[in-house]
Amino acid sequence: VRGMMADTWRALRNNDDVLARHVRASDDYVDRLDEKIKRFLFRIGPEGGSDAATEQMHQFRYLSELETIGDIIDRNLVDLVTKQARVGGRLSPQDLEQLKRFHDAVLHNMEIAETAFATRDHSLAREMVSHAQRIDLLEQELRNAHFARLQTDLSNYSESSAIFLDLLTHLKQINDHVMHMGDAVYQPDGQSFELEQRAATDPPN
Repeated sequence: VRGMMADTWRALRNNDDVLARHVRASDDYVDRLDEKIKRFLFRIGPEGGSDAATEQMHQFRYLSELETIGDIIDRNLVDLVTKQARVGGRLSPQDLEQLKRFHDAVLHNMEIAETAFATRDHSLAREMVSHAQRIDLLEQELRNAHFARLQTDLSNYSESSAIFLDLLTHLKQINDHVMHMGDAVYQPDGQSFELEQRAATDPPN
């Protein structure tokens, strides 16, 4: 799935419709892997009592989030890349630079989530949620900056501008699912990292 993210960026940057179609084929492979892994987990079942059952649920949760991210890449990001290639448009250098910054931040968070899940490192999971929240703020910052450029010169609005804003939206959706992966890291008290982080930042009543 991380490979799909990286290839989607290269396809966008180079207006490469062939690579975009390769990403779409990769999602079919991800779907097959998802089905096989879940069948395997169902077949072996949770052995070892409630802790094993909880662990298996975390594995299912992690798999589901990954599969959903693959679908967003396939159905949304790839569609936008092929749309740009079809209309022959190109994002401005400034838009490309900002998207690269946002894309790389989301991709880095996916890497943190993967490591946190593999190691069951609670501190990494908390870092991931904190990073995900900073990404949300970055998305709003980039969106506002884009609107400010459009206000300065409405002639800058084009099909590529709409594609830029849609790409931001779908990358943020991916980041939201990455944040949910924090819940796939085992916690004895059963509290999600997302809820824990929100409780820590909410003002007192």
